[in-house]
Amino acid sequence: MKLKGPGKQKQDYIVININSEEVSRRLPKEKAVQIIDEVRKAYQGDIFLVGTNKEGAFVDEVYTSLTSRTSIMNLAGATPIPELSGFLEGAQLVLTTDSGPAHLSNALGTHTIVLFGAGNENNTAPYNQALRSIIRLNQLSCEPCTRNTCKPYGIPACLTKLDDKIIVNEINKLLSARK
Repeated sequence: MKLKGPGKQKQDYIVININSEEVSRRLPKEKAVQIIDEVRKAYQGDIFLVGTNKEGAFVDEVYTSLTSRTSIMNLAGATPIPELSGFLEGAQLVLTTDSGPAHLSNALGTHTIVLFGAGNENNTAPYNQALRSIIRLNQLSCEPCTRNTCKPYGIPACLTKLDDKIIVNEINKLLSARK
């Protein structure tokens, strides 16, 4: 796929980032698979999975566990920052955890849906409010937390309990508004 430069039209793909430096902000494998499978059912365009070299093995595990890999490309570990920037800028939207790509895509003018586990979106969400959607569980007494590991649950329940339908509905709403 040839990417267009800055200021050009958005292309027919979305980018998904399931990673974060901190475990409490990273989607657990099973939840990542579940979300990507649901997005695949709802969205017919290309989907690019991204991540650093260090995150490549984890993204590979998720990718190979998907129900369907049709039009889903795993670019984890294969996208230097300038190339990643191009993918993020050209995307219809970016679905991501609270991470560097969330801030980069938002700064590049791409609507960014951020799944919050640990972290407080009032302090760490991407700056451009008009181009971001925040999805948080808001059902646990420990939310929002600022820990890098989930002490109460081990695996971050704030992420594993997110409703896939809410995520897919937000994607559909944003994509419909673009037409």
